[in-house]
Parts: sequence; C-alpha cells; structure tokens
Amino acid sequence: MRRFTVSLICFAVVLLRLYAEPVDVSYGGFRIVLNDKTGSIGLYSESENAKSVPLLAPYDNFTGSYFSLMTDGSLYHLNRDSVSDMNARVSASGAEIQYDLSNDIRITVSFDPMLAGQNEIEYVLRIDVKVENLSDKSYETILRCLLDTYLGENTASHFFTSSAGEISCETVFSAPAVEQWIISAGKSRSLLLLLSGADVTEPEQIILGNKNIVAKWKPIVQPGRSFDSLQSFNNSAVTVYWPSVILNPGTHMQVRFYMLQGQNGIWPDVAAFTDSFASDSYLSSRESILALVDDRIDLEYLRDLLDRIQALEGSDVLDRSEALKLIAELDAILQRIKR
Repeated sequence: MRRFTVSLICFAVVLLRLYAEPVDVSYGGFRIVLNDKTGSIGLYSESENAKSVPLLAPYDNFTGSYFSLMTDGSLYHLNRDSVSDMNARVSASGAEIQYDLSNDIRITVSFDPMLAGQNEIEYVLRIDVKVENLSDKSYETILRCLLDTYLGENTASHFFTSSAGEISCETVFSAPAVEQWIISAGKSRSLLLLLSGADVTEPEQIILGNKNIVAKWKPIVQPGRSFDSLQSFNNSAVTVYWPSVILNPGTHMQVRFYMLQGQNGIWPDVAAFTDSFASDSYLSSRESILALVDDRIDLEYLRDLLDRIQALEGSDVLDRSEALKLIAELDAILQRIKR
C-alpha cells in the first residue's frame, strides 16, 4: 500500500508538470495539441521515425480552426477572446478542452484516437462536442465547426466527397443531402471527415469555400466561386453546421463525428470503418486498455505500471509522450477498480 501511495504521488508530480504546457497527446497515428491559453486545437499526423505533419493549417498555432456556438443571437468563437475560462487536459482515452461561457454554458470538446475493427484499423480520431446548460434559463443553440484545411491546397482539387467527386470551388451541401465524407488530400497525407453513418451526428449544412469568407457565421454563398479572396489566395476551409437545439436548464446536447487519416498516399478505408460498427467489433483506446486487465486487475501489470511512473518521475528528462500513455493506463485501471 505504501508503494502504491508513493507512486501515485509521483504520478501527480508528473501530471502537474504536464499541465504547465499545452496538452500534447500522441496515439494511433495522431498527435493532438490543445492550448488552453489560446483555445487552439492542433492536429498532426505521426508515423514511426518520421516528423509530425500538420493535418490542418498550422498558421498562428492552428488558430484558424475552431468551434463556434450561437446562443440566443450571441456568437461565441471558442478561443481566448470569447470565453471566460478554458481548461485543456489529458483524458483516459485521449485529450479534451473545456470552454466556459460565464457561468451559464460549458462546451467540452473531446479527441479520442481509436483502434477500430477486427484488424485494428488505425488513424481514426473520434471527436465529441458536449454543450451543457448550467443556468436556470433555456437557450437556443447552434454549433459550428470551422476547419482551415491544408493538405489539398497544393493539388488540382482541394476536396473530394463521397458522391460529388472532385471539388475545386465553393460548394454547399444541405440536409438531407449532406455528404457522408469529405477528404482533403495531399500527395502523402490525407484527412477525411466522416459526417454521416456509423454513430455520427449528421449536420444541417456543410460549406466548402475560401477560409476568410466562410469564417463569417452565415456567409453569402456563391456556388462555383473560387477559393480566392481579397485577403488570401487558394485558401480553402470546411464549415459544418449542426441543427439548432433548445437547451433547457440542466440539460445538454452532444455532437459526434470522426476524422480518418491516410498515410503514404493511401486514402482512409471508410467502408472498413463503418462496417466495423455494423459488426459491433470496434474498440476505443480506453476499452482496449481495460481489456488488458480482463475482469480482474492484473496485479503484476499494475506493479509494472507504477514502477514505470516512478522511474519516469525520477528521470532528468521528461518523456511527455510516455507520461501521457502511462496516465491514460492508470486512469483506466482506477476507474475499473471503482466499478
């Protein structure tokens, strides 16, 4: 028991060091960097023995990509200029960032890398957005996500979609005819947004256009217009709007979609991923960790984990990636013990 307590103290020291900087998690081919000083969300592709490659436009520390919330006519971009507080943290299966709008509304965006399917299809990132009404009044809310895409801007076609094919100009998809997926693809890496199917929350509207134009809450859409503007050339982005929801006091809404990543010029296998849902064979990273301890706690495994945490804390150089993995494993085990 004494050794367990000491190791938990070491774990807490490691955790405090990590929170002094942006949360930085690497797993399943993704690197997620959440900065609770700016509110920015950085996404990278990672492969063995290779440098991280941005999956979204990295300019100004990824501040060009963000979520927005319209509530009772007031617009909030979820960044340091619009919210009262932000908190980024490591979760049991990835990372999450929380935005507070005064004391009334809380938005939590969770990023969970996954292993999916019987063959453990890699490079899948599940994104959940939870909007909570903490007040005693009702709010009408609309959630939007703006992604400043990057990979397809040096190719002939900025985007490809599930039914419309190549897209090189401003395009709008509205419910019920929204695309199942949209992909921004470069020569080596590709990023696919899965917006329909599986357990995805289908959007109300999707707009592909110049980033400066679609950054407006409700842009004047001109299908066929180029991705150029007076401020920027060949700069495309994706905006996704989910349906309006009335949030009564003490209630919440939740939106889910996925990002699938392709590497080495190979696009993600959407069918294999969605088929894994049909067969109910997918596993999240948290569930994979819990599977390691089966229906009981493997004490030898737990001892080894605590020893690694203690060794890491005593090291002169903090390996952030290793620390985050250990934190996720320990948290999963502690949750299992509680149950």
